[in-house]
Parts: sequence; structure tokens; C-alpha cells
Amino acid sequence: MNKTLRRAKQFGILSIDVDYSGEGDSGAIDYTKLNYATVDAKKKIQPELEKALLNEIEDIVWDEILESKIPSGWECDSGGSGNVTIDLRGDEKAPVSIVHNANYTETTTSEYSMKL
Repeated sequence: MNKTLRRAKQFGILSIDVDYSGEGDSGAIDYTKLNYATVDAKKKIQPELEKALLNEIEDIVWDEILESKIPSGWECDSGGSGNVTIDLRGDEKAPVSIVHNANYTETTTSEYSMKL
């Protein structure tokens, strides 16, 4: 588990959900949710520290998952979208679950010949 995820775990975060989407020529992380063990755990983290942690987590997801594990082109044309869940409850490497939706445009061509 990398240092950012270890730090998140120390703040009482059990899991992290990240939603992403893309179309045209760009992709984006749309939403990141930190799932705390308790309401008290969430109250203990200062807002600016939580924001910095969110930014670090989004960088990890972008660099280590979206850029390397998701099929190339998810951010282009019809795009794609999905969710990444990082489970911090274990002691070793954090299991990651990815649900990816690939969007595509289909074209069917029909050709006819005739005489009038």
C-alpha cells in the first residue's frame, strides 16, 4: 500500500470511490468519495488536509489505473465511463475494483444493386 493510501487509512477511511468519464478527446475524474469508518473519523480530518488527500488519490487513480489499466481510448470519441473502488481495510496491498463502461457508435452499411 503506498504512503497516500496508508495515510488515508490512518484517518479512518475504509474505502475510496472514484467515478470517471470521457468523450470527445478528454477524460475526467468526476467525483471522488472517501468512505469513513465513522462520522467522528470524518470530523477529525481538517478540510484542507482532506482536499490535499483527495487530490493525491485522484493523481494515483489517473496515473496507475486510468492511464495503464483501462483500455486505451476510453476518453475519446463516444467515450467511456466507470467507477474505481479502493478497499483500505486490509494490511497489505489495497484491492482495487474497476467497473468500466465502453461506449461506441455502431454503423451498419447496406449496399444494393439494381436496374431501372
